[in-house]
Amino acid sequence: MKVPSRRCRRSAAVGLTLIFALALWPASQAQAAPVKVTGINLKEVASQLLVAIVASGPVRYQVRDVQPNWIVVDVPGAQLGIPPGEVPVARGLVTKVRVGQFEPNIVRVVLELVQPIRFHLTASRDRAAILLGIPTVVGGQPIPPRAEPTQLPLPPATPPATAPQPGPAMGFDQKISLELRNVDITDVLSALAKLAHVNLVTDAGVQGRITVRLTDVTFAEAMHLILDPNGLGFQLIGSNMIVARKEKLTGIRQHRVTNMLASTFVASYLAPLTGVPKEKAVVDDATNSFFLVGSDDDQSKVAALLARVDTPVERAITRRIKLNYLDASAFVDLLTTRLPDSAKSAKIDKVNNAVVLVGSAGQMQILDSFLEQVDTPLPQVLIESMVVEVPTEITKNLGVAWQTAEPLTLQWTTPAPPTCCAVIQAPSIANILISTPAILFTLNNLIQENRSKLLANPRLAVRDGETAKMNIGDKIPFQVVNAQGVPSVIIIEAGVQLEVTPHIGTDGFVTLKMHPEVSSIKTAPAPGVPPTIATREADSSLTVKDGTPIVLAGLIQKNEVETTIKIPLLGDVPILGWLFRSTSRDKIDNEVIFVITPHILAKVG
Repeated sequence: MKVPSRRCRRSAAVGLTLIFALALWPASQAQAAPVKVTGINLKEVASQLLVAIVASGPVRYQVRDVQPNWIVVDVPGAQLGIPPGEVPVARGLVTKVRVGQFEPNIVRVVLELVQPIRFHLTASRDRAAILLGIPTVVGGQPIPPRAEPTQLPLPPATPPATAPQPGPAMGFDQKISLELRNVDITDVLSALAKLAHVNLVTDAGVQGRITVRLTDVTFAEAMHLILDPNGLGFQLIGSNMIVARKEKLTGIRQHRVTNMLASTFVASYLAPLTGVPKEKAVVDDATNSFFLVGSDDDQSKVAALLARVDTPVERAITRRIKLNYLDASAFVDLLTTRLPDSAKSAKIDKVNNAVVLVGSAGQMQILDSFLEQVDTPLPQVLIESMVVEVPTEITKNLGVAWQTAEPLTLQWTTPAPPTCCAVIQAPSIANILISTPAILFTLNNLIQENRSKLLANPRLAVRDGETAKMNIGDKIPFQVVNAQGVPSVIIIEAGVQLEVTPHIGTDGFVTLKMHPEVSSIKTAPAPGVPPTIATREADSSLTVKDGTPIVLAGLIQKNEVETTIKIPLLGDVPILGWLFRSTSRDKIDNEVIFVITPHILAKVG
């Protein structure tokens, strides 16, 4: 099928015959006629082109945004009182004007422009005319007119009393007479369509010349008598009449497009997304719609696709969001659950902890609501820790058995402190105790008497759910050689490490996930041989009241100390030097004890 066109050419015979037929068409019975659009006038006034849409009574109007180079004005509740069609104008920025019955009760006027431009739209005092003011001066320079006429060659506002006024849904049973000889069939159909006030859409198969003489026949009878002998048929859809081969008329449906061009939808979306060949669609530019020939399934698929893609296009908005509390990268990760399209195009400014996002106005409203929920100050926890290295001999002498899981009491001389604590057994390595002042008093005394060593006493503030890390030890460089023979140096850490992750609960309780680790060098590194690291670690989780100390014990650090005693000079003599020196190796086991106290800090902001 081909794209419909309005045939303006008329042969003299058709014109004379239809004038005769017009006189024979009886007038309709008087009835309350709806408001009609009776004319469209153009006039240049004060550097602008004034377009007046004239009606027979007060009307309303709506401006539609179909495409940038069009001005589309709908007149609801009105009928078209002039023949539908398009006329070249070439005045300033206006190239042509089209008018048609868009829907049974809506008249649509389309002004095609050379380029988008701002315009003024208003109504006359009696609201019987709609006035559009389109500038004829752009950038201070007048736009030269390309044609002389200032008024569309359309019928006058008030038609003669003898002229027929049938609408698309009336007058088809009234009688007409006509006589035609060797006339193009499309000219005849165009004239009859104009007489009946309907739009005409023809298939590519509608061609040839006909000779016909009809007397006192209805419009429908005339159409059948003209079309049937040529294997053609017609179908009325609203105010549109489709003429095509009879086999193509089954399953025809009109689809209206609102927010894009119907021709664009047919060319770009129809076949790729529905599988329906675009040859089955006929575009009607006057009403920005298309007629589709197909099964009910095809019609449903096309209608569903049109509902998805023919939507108003919202203008994209770009915003830069400065985050106060939440990390920008974490915010983008959370945003993927709410606005995945915006999150994909997000740009992160790590220096300023900001995010640049692009989206519609509706998406920005969702973004603001989401931002209020997630960009809030997180509660913080102060982790107060003490790491003490105590020889195992001392802990044994004190009677503290860290490996037991039963409640214990420390043995003291006068004065006796309160009961120590309850013991919770960690997985085969460390004990976790909920401390009382007794255990802290014991450890402080050992440190003051130099019987124990305080390795570290850090105070770390960390946000709820984040991890605080502490590392006390040595970094051992070790050289390795890759397969290409290139040497490089790696660093191996050994010592005491502690990781604590707090989670603040209700009623002032804190859940701590703890990972203590004690590592030591077992064998020294040699050329090409890495050192051996002995590691002891544990993982545990405990919920305690705010400010309650927790003791982690039972992590043993084994050290081997080599002591050499010699007589100066003589002890270094080769071969015989061993006679003047002695060497002893002692194994020292130290127990590393962690005391961790969480304190919930007041919220900021």
